[in-house]
Amino acid sequence: MPRKVLGIENHQRSPRKANPVHSRAIENKAITVTIKEVSVDETGQTSPPEQDSLPNTAATEPKIKAEPEAQEEALAPVEEVEGITLFSVVNSLQTGLLANLISTQTNLPCAIETTYTKRISHVSLTIVDCQGRSFDDLQSLVRSIQGHKTELRVVLLNAESESEHEELLDWPCIVGVFFDDTDQEQLTRGLNCMLNGEYWVPRRLLHHFLQKNRRAPSSRKLEIKLTKRERQILKLIKNGATNSDIAKVLEVSEHTVKSHLYNVYKKIGVRNRLEANNWVRDMDNI
Repeated sequence: MPRKVLGIENHQRSPRKANPVHSRAIENKAITVTIKEVSVDETGQTSPPEQDSLPNTAATEPKIKAEPEAQEEALAPVEEVEGITLFSVVNSLQTGLLANLISTQTNLPCAIETTYTKRISHVSLTIVDCQGRSFDDLQSLVRSIQGHKTELRVVLLNAESESEHEELLDWPCIVGVFFDDTDQEQLTRGLNCMLNGEYWVPRRLLHHFLQKNRRAPSSRKLEIKLTKRERQILKLIKNGATNSDIAKVLEVSEHTVKSHLYNVYKKIGVRNRLEANNWVRDMDNI
């Protein structure tokens, strides 16, 4: 915040800072006056002119230090608090009303965000509004949230029934889905259930998810020989760790992690991290 500059005791007005051109002109003028005032005494010795007392700018002008408070505040870590974050690209009155409704019904603050940031502060529940987002954009956002330093619980809002949106339920961070025809009562009940640690998934979608993912453990999985490091990586993937997280745990570079992942994917016959997570999900001895 700017500081208030107090007046000087002798009530003299602080001299204004002149630009370099004006300063040189003043200096030249002062020299001319000084030469005119030099006098010669009877012995032929010159006596120094009487010097006018000029205000000492350095002494009288208060020093104002730049306050780095704003910069420090911007760089300070955000304190994680209980609350709800609503991610929505639709900046409208309806979005604001929705945030107010959620806050009223849950008794928690609801902050609206348009883009993801690692400095997210409200960690109780994260709502992702699917309206206006492409599937690739949604998948990228969910992937970023999955890799957050804090284990975030994500809810999909305004999801389209029988669309690609339902595939996002495979991500471990997704704990609930609200389709675009959900009424206010169902929304309120679902949010409060998830705030209590429960899941909120439509019955049809839950049936489809179980049918797709439940299968008898393959004997082939037991026959695959994995190294100790490969098992460690798969266990970390199962727990939702990112490449950066794995690199820190194993104390290796992310490039080395990618190399390990390539070998693991090839060995267990999967194409990506999501398939690897599904593969290792029912492996208790991994």
